[in-house]
Amino acid sequence: FSADDKMAECSENANSSLAEPAVKSRQRKLSARSMTRHMDTELDLNEPMEGARRVLQAFFGVSKQFYSMTRMNDGITNVVLHCHRVDTTTPSPHPNDVLIRIYGPKTEMLIDRERELTHHNLLHEQGLAMPLYGSFSNGYAYGYATGTPCTPTTMAEPTRARQIAEHLGTMHAAVAPTSKKVTCFDLISNWIEMLPTSMPDEARQQVFATVVDPEELRELLGTLQTQAMAFKQDVVFCHNDLLAGNVIFDEAEGTVKFIDYEYSNSNAAAFDLANHFNEYCGLGPVNFSAYPSLDAQTDFVTAYLAERFQSTPDDDTIAELLKQIQLYRGVSHLYWGVWAIIQAAYSSIDFDYLDYFTQRLAELKRLQAEAAA
Repeated sequence: FSADDKMAECSENANSSLAEPAVKSRQRKLSARSMTRHMDTELDLNEPMEGARRVLQAFFGVSKQFYSMTRMNDGITNVVLHCHRVDTTTPSPHPNDVLIRIYGPKTEMLIDRERELTHHNLLHEQGLAMPLYGSFSNGYAYGYATGTPCTPTTMAEPTRARQIAEHLGTMHAAVAPTSKKVTCFDLISNWIEMLPTSMPDEARQQVFATVVDPEELRELLGTLQTQAMAFKQDVVFCHNDLLAGNVIFDEAEGTVKFIDYEYSNSNAAAFDLANHFNEYCGLGPVNFSAYPSLDAQTDFVTAYLAERFQSTPDDDTIAELLKQIQLYRGVSHLYWGVWAIIQAAYSSIDFDYLDYFTQRLAELKRLQAEAAA
């Protein structure tokens, strides 16, 4: 285990660090990764709590009984433990709540974990993410965002949707992209090339053999990428995974926050918006009829552009972004569909990834047929 003085100081001032600072100057360049403490240990996904207690002891110097733990059930990529201070009446320099994220098996195939930690630190500097307390071999400990996760239904409520749109506009304006390139197409291509050739059990293998055709996926990707080239690419720093559970509503402050930046990267702004709209439909079974109406999309895009550029957008700008969103709606289906195939082969989380893939692929094909007609 190694730790630096900066993180020791952070621990002593944990209460103040949990408060989100005001968002700093717009379009600040991403700086070098902040140093964080690291513990060279791997936590057992099946029995994570004992390992998590060791991590908390190492990071904060507290006893094993200092925090109680519950497993959060929202994620389908990782295991997340919510650690809550047992005695909150006695003053302490340590945070009342800490989250321990344990990476799912083989998720390093999908996610650049070093980049994730870098982005998390940098977004915290901008007031857009909670503090990172330290990492271990297959995960990290970080701050808890106070509030209630949205559901697909609450996320779509007009007042809440406007808040989300404005916060997304703030994020896209505040953090400069690390690249001028739209990254989602190369990422999908890489994922297709690393698709498993079989599944670990007979039931999944039968489904896999029936529904997964890598060549078809390559053709779909090529078509979408060609269509995207018709647009002027507006590349920003994107969250890339704004599902309902990653949007937190703080009732006390009346604000929204985003969490879980593990898929964040430079990408088309339209992808972030289209992907978010797709999440109105939920995870499973996916209710594609819940995709927002054109009026709802227009309201969202108008609020987003106004916040991002600090001016009222004209009709042509709104219409252009709506066209791009419609294209990236399909890209999002392919992105998470291919992702789900890989998860089906390796994840220990109880979720029907292959069924999720078939639903997303079918909706992509429906959209393409509708566009062709």
